Amino acid sequence: VFYEWNNLSEAESNLVRGIELGGKINEVSILMRGNLALARLRVTQGDSDGAMVALNHARELSPCCRLPEGAQVDGWEMDIKLVLGNLEEPRRWADEYANQSQEPLDYLNFRLDLTLARVRLGQGRPIEALGVIEPLLPAAKAGGRHGDMVEILALTALAQASDGNKEPAMDTLQKALELGEPEGYTRTFIDNGRAMAALLKEAVSREICRDYAAKLLKAFGGGPGRKSSRRAAERVGNQPLVDPLSDRELEVVALVATGLKYQEIADKLVVSLNTVRAHSKSIYSKLGVDSRAKAINKARELKLI
Repeated sequence: VFYEWNNLSEAESNLVRGIELGGKINEVSILMRGNLALARLRVTQGDSDGAMVALNHARELSPCCRLPEGAQVDGWEMDIKLVLGNLEEPRRWADEYANQSQEPLDYLNFRLDLTLARVRLGQGRPIEALGVIEPLLPAAKAGGRHGDMVEILALTALAQASDGNKEPAMDTLQKALELGEPEGYTRTFIDNGRAMAALLKEAVSREICRDYAAKLLKAFGGGPGRKSSRRAAERVGNQPLVDPLSDRELEVVALVATGLKYQEIADKLVVSLNTVRAHSKSIYSKLGVDSRAKAINKARELKLI
């Protein structure tokens, strides 16, 4: 809930604590769901390495898990890779998944179907995306899955807009906003990136749920959209290091260079102090240094900051 409300610091503290407690009683369902949620949070924070670590923990648990999430780890991974600007692996996965025989309304496939639709949108194939998304709404409605309905409608609006059907897209977006506003849905919208921002701007101009749409637009400044994440991924890939710094590590070393203390950096990035310390340890290791001053000098020498 805190993640959906875009309160990332509260989301992180609760997730870390929940995973810790789940580990103490060896409860696979808690650990599975906790690590998948943590992976989602980490990629939003720009910590792609942390996202993959959490995802791999979930994958290790999947053979022991009978929850829907146990069969959906691939979908979560492809979603993360889409956010990071990697379309090739999701494309291969989507082609394989689309060719499988499956029940289209099977809830076990719901997350995978949404991922398939996102991949098709990323490929510029909105009609195929709509063919995947549209059958999902009646089942979500019949099951009273309110959050799923908001997510389906938001993605449908994006696909309709991508196909050039602006008026239907705005009608669909209005339905999503009307469903989402009473409970403050936020990340469901802004995790869809700049294409969603464009639709929300149009909603504001048309007085469609104006205050709520404006609030969502403002929230776009609090986390990386898909385009900004793609630029970050390119920056990570262009480093002259055998083991490049992650996007979040680049942020940390840049803030260290401004003279901020670790707690101040944690507050600015909306993460825990321990997370900043872990990033710093990784930065030192990757840069081959043993002090704050040396890390700053090496980062500047390599033009990382």
